[in-house]
Amino acid sequence: SQGAARQRHLDLSRLSRELDQSNLLDIVGVMPLRPKIPAIIGQIVPNAAADRAGLQEGDHLLSADGETITDWASWVDLVRSRPDQEIKLRVERAGTTLEVLLRPEAIKDDKGSYGRIGAGVAAQPDLFDKYRVVQQYGPLAALGAALEKCWEVSALTLRMLYNMIFGQVSLTNLSGPLSIAQYAGDSASIGLVPFLTFLAIVSISLGVLNLLPIPVLDGGHLLYYAIEAVQGRAISSATELMAQKLGIAIILGMTTLALYNDLLRIFN
Repeated sequence: SQGAARQRHLDLSRLSRELDQSNLLDIVGVMPLRPKIPAIIGQIVPNAAADRAGLQEGDHLLSADGETITDWASWVDLVRSRPDQEIKLRVERAGTTLEVLLRPEAIKDDKGSYGRIGAGVAAQPDLFDKYRVVQQYGPLAALGAALEKCWEVSALTLRMLYNMIFGQVSLTNLSGPLSIAQYAGDSASIGLVPFLTFLAIVSISLGVLNLLPIPVLDGGHLLYYAIEAVQGRAISSATELMAQKLGIAIILGMTTLALYNDLLRIFN
């Protein structure tokens, strides 16, 4: 029924390290829902291609080279496919139809080049309301659903960590504080519930990582207690000191890698 949660399982065993690719959805064969956002310009980057062509905020893009622009997504696809190629636009501005010649800048990356004009879409605050589904639970059902979700996030965290260690998932998927702050801001801009959900996921993931048997973490202390219970005596101070140094090195290494990934995402 509409709004009901359903589970589907995809066999991703052949993807391996392709999980870090930007075209993951194309590889899986899934096309995400893209609501039709009107092709209305909401912001212009100074001195970018759109600005040089004379486009303005509020312009409604009607057609490109004689082909109708149905929505913003199709316009973005067109721009990206036409680097450094002239596009003849029909634009509606304040009730008047204008013709504009636009040449997207050619941006090069490791996959080739794509077009960019330096323009953003106009915000549509009420557009996604009809796509939003709210599912409410009673107190007992909510507790059960919360425990189930907590287990899912915990299992996913451990599974991703395992896959990273054994090379089945790229280490570039490891996010640090900069990415977390960005995702927190993005979720907060959507609404209170997505923001609280994001905070809950981060808290659960950090809690799971804190229980790993790494010295200096709580999981490391639990490991000490387990060893003491088995052998009947505490580990030596020298062994504990060496283990703590190893644990600090592991934590610093993971933190450095996460920050490095964050900086790469920012500058790319």
